[in-house]
Amino acid sequence: MKRAMVWSIALMALLAISQTPQAQQREVGGLSVAKAVCAGCHAVEKNSPPSRDKAAPRFEDIANSGITAGGISKALQTTPHRRMPNFRMNRGVLDDLVTYILSLKANR
Repeated sequence: MKRAMVWSIALMALLAISQTPQAQQREVGGLSVAKAVCAGCHAVEKNSPPSRDKAAPRFEDIANSGITAGGISKALQTTPHRRMPNFRMNRGVLDDLVTYILSLKANR
């Protein structure tokens, strides 16, 4: 039984390590999208001053609001934002952007 637990812990650690580069790639891709598409109104980087548009929350504030990845994704896909253009993003780009936003969360 003890041996099985050790193997389970080792497997979980290996999976966590193997997923790290993919998460990092998603964050980098999401930052690129944020800078290209969102930065005109939103403050998109960590420790940024307030957004240029007072109605556009800082991405760091969104990340720390308690919203989930699913909530951000759904909001970006279905909610017509007042004064915000509708952007069509494929699933990969959307996932990258959501991953990046949540990477700004304090104490993650």
